[in-house]
Amino acid sequence: MKVEVIDFYPRLIKDNKSNIIKYIGTISLYLIDYKIDLRGILVKKRKKKLFICLPGKIVTDTEINEKGEKIKKNIFYQYFSFQEIEKQKDLIKSCQIETAKYIYKYFIGENYEIRKCCSK
Repeated sequence: MKVEVIDFYPRLIKDNKSNIIKYIGTISLYLIDYKIDLRGILVKKRKKKLFICLPGKIVTDTEINEKGEKIKKNIFYQYFSFQEIEKQKDLIKSCQIETAKYIYKYFIGENYEIRKCCSK
């Protein structure tokens, strides 16, 4: 899948416990093959790892188990996804690669390990 980076909106956040400055921000991508502008992709940096998370929302869902007890579960709902699993995997992989290239080139300058979060 062809992906083009539109822009990265960084914020520097300082961790009070460790005094380490970590990048956090969002990136906007254009999916060339589908003519889709995808915004709000969360990017976090922890030590030598980048975490990339597609836009979505975490909600708490309550279920009742066999014993009649209420169980709360956190569920992540993506705002955008393809019905076909292969297209979705390709989207995530393309987003990770292009985001990492852009951030390394313009903001970090080092080779960080890429990790995904909050995605299928």
